[in-house]
Amino acid sequence: MKRFFLKTIGLLLLLFISVLYGMQLSNDGMNTIKGYDDSSFHEALAWTESDKEWNAVVLGEKWDQERLEQKQEQFEAMQTENFLSSVGAKTGEVFYQTVNRLLRLVTGT
Repeated sequence: MKRFFLKTIGLLLLLFISVLYGMQLSNDGMNTIKGYDDSSFHEALAWTESDKEWNAVVLGEKWDQERLEQKQEQFEAMQTENFLSSVGAKTGEVFYQTVNRLLRLVTGT
């Protein structure tokens, strides 16, 4: 009986140590995946500014005033397209309601 308890306690201790070791390995792997231990990991944002212009590096991509202006033009073009899309959707809804009312008048329902 005494040997059974010693074996059981020994196996439980081995299991407990194995679980702790596995948790440590998992934590190290997650840190490696996230890039915490990567020496080639760049800063998320680097900013330099002079008198009339500025430069930024966002996640390794260089940004300057020209690129920001291009992105702003693209955004405004998207907003214009979105406006035209919404106008088209509203026109389609008005047309649908008009035809629906005309059909109700004709069929008498």
